[in-house]
Amino acid sequence: MASSPPPNIDHFQILVLDIMAPNNEDLDSFEPLPRRYCFVTIGLTASFKALLTEVLSLPFLDALHKAEYTDLVVQYGKDGKAIYEDFVEKYPEDSDRRCGIIIRGFSFDPDGLTKEMVAVRAGDEQGTPHQEGMVISHAGKLQVLSSLLI
Repeated sequence: MASSPPPNIDHFQILVLDIMAPNNEDLDSFEPLPRRYCFVTIGLTASFKALLTEVLSLPFLDALHKAEYTDLVVQYGKDGKAIYEDFVEKYPEDSDRRCGIIIRGFSFDPDGLTKEMVAVRAGDEQGTPHQEGMVISHAGKLQVLSSLLI
């Protein structure tokens, strides 16, 4: 009796994926999508309410989404807490108003901004791939120097 050729593994995998995910749009959920961070820093001492309001606006969040950003991290400084908290209260995590962007904010980090600055670099951190992101700043000396060093 002649033996049959081994099954085509690639074909088998495609069939399994087609059964599990009948349309191609669902195939993306089988692999973790790369994160892409936008870090906004307005400093600690100066007030930049207009910048903070703009980065939490629907047109800005929609633009981030269209550019495939996944995360917005906002360092809102001394005067921005009320603006940030008002946004979070009005638009919870599952709100369409967030355009699918994960948004978090903080006033001050005594350890500095290195962690946030590094997150915008492309790479693979702790098994999570990152696409190159961006830093938006009020152009203070510390923020400019920090972003150049990452």
